Amino acid sequence: MEKMEPFWEEITQLLYTETGLIIPDQWSKKEIDPFLRGFAGRLKEICQQDEKKAALCGIVPLKGGQLPEPSLSYHSFRRIFITKESKGNRTTREMFAIYFGYDSAHDFMTKRGVIEEPRPQTIETPPPNKPGRGLWLAILTTSIIIILLLLIKCAFSNSGNRQMIVRNERGIAWINLKNRHLNQIIDHSPFVIGIDFDPNTNTLFWANAHENYQCLSCTNQ
Repeated sequence: MEKMEPFWEEITQLLYTETGLIIPDQWSKKEIDPFLRGFAGRLKEICQQDEKKAALCGIVPLKGGQLPEPSLSYHSFRRIFITKESKGNRTTREMFAIYFGYDSAHDFMTKRGVIEEPRPQTIETPPPNKPGRGLWLAILTTSIIIILLLLIKCAFSNSGNRQMIVRNERGIAWINLKNRHLNQIIDHSPFVIGIDFDPNTNTLFWANAHENYQCLSCTNQ
């Protein structure tokens, strides 16, 4: 059983004063059921005259403009006032505050000087990365680059045309010097964040998203 919040402690005192019964945490079904009927009836009258309060109580007009009766179950009452297992949702708080003549739960707490301790906030943390995912991406990126270099090497060996590999704003490109035709070989991706090529040594340098700086040399046979 948890300690009752100040809001509900104040409501408990009002219920005891209004009904003239024993305090609510000692009520049985014969006290709770009649109270809930009167509770619903009074709230319905209030909400019929004030749409804003009806909205706070979660009451939506039916077709034809009729308002349904506010709903508070016997078990919800017990969980709040007797077993103290529940702190009540926002709508339930609004209903009790409006029942006792206030404009809202906030109005109730302000005018009666109710101060509640701040509830601990849940800190959302990003889900952990799946094991091995980063390593798999690094291996995949490296494998693609190696395959591309091997294909380029074969093309250079079998072609009589002069070729050149250059770096451009998109990554690495292959230029046929005879017809000036450019073929993009490697595009920047989220996993390859930096690429460079040394034409003197035929060495390709790159950095991936895991801050690894690597190189690969491709020499003509």
